Amino acid sequence: KIVNTLTGHQKAVSALSVSRDGTLLLSASNKDVVVVWNINTAKQKTFWPITEQVFTAEISSANSFVSLSAAARHLSSGGYSMWDLKTTKQLYKGTFETNNLKTQHFSPDGKFFITSPSNAITQLHDPRSGKVLSSVVADEIFGYVECAQFSDNGKYLLTAGYDRAGHLWDLSSGAEISRLSGHTLYTNTLEFSKDGKYFVTASDDATARIVDAATGAAI
Repeated sequence: KIVNTLTGHQKAVSALSVSRDGTLLLSASNKDVVVVWNINTAKQKTFWPITEQVFTAEISSANSFVSLSAAARHLSSGGYSMWDLKTTKQLYKGTFETNNLKTQHFSPDGKFFITSPSNAITQLHDPRSGKVLSSVVADEIFGYVECAQFSDNGKYLLTAGYDRAGHLWDLSSGAEISRLSGHTLYTNTLEFSKDGKYFVTASDDATARIVDAATGAAI
C-alpha cells in the first residue's frame, strides 16, 4: 500500500536518505533541488537549490549535516559537498585533484565522516570543518578502495576494493584488526551486522561471504 506520494521536484529524483531517527527523508535531484521531508506528515520541512549532480546523499545523526556527491556504484565523482541541515548553507566542498570519490559515510554518532577516493587512502574527517583527522592505507596492492562502512557502534571501519580483501580497522588506534581474503575478483560492496559481530562482502566473482569480524574467518 502506498502511504504517501511526495511531489516537489522538477527533475528526476536521483538520491534519497532517511535520517537515523526515522523522522526525516531527504530527496535530491540533479542540478535542481534538495528537499527534506517530515516522514510522519509527508510535508516539506525545508529545501534548497543545487547546481551539482547528485547520486549519493546522507544525513548525519542528530540531523546536523547533509553530504551530497555524484559518487554511486561503479561511478566516481570529483568530490562532495557538505551542508548544514538547520541553515541549509553549504559549509565546504571536498575535492580530490587526481582521484575521484567512490564512497562517503557519516559515523553513527555523527562525529566523523569518511571519504574513499579512487586511491589506496580512506580518510576520516571532521564533518563541520572537513579537516582530515586520520587516514588508513586500505589497498596496498592495487591502490583502489571501492567501498567503506562504519560499524553500528562506531568503533570500527570496514574497507574493501580491488585487492579482493575486506579490511577491518580499529578507529581509535588506526590499526588493522583483521583481513578477509578469498574473493578472486574485486570486492564491490560490504555491510556490517547490527551487532557488529559479522560483516558481509560481495564480489565480481559472483559470491558473497559472511565473515567473523573478530577473526576475519569466513563462516
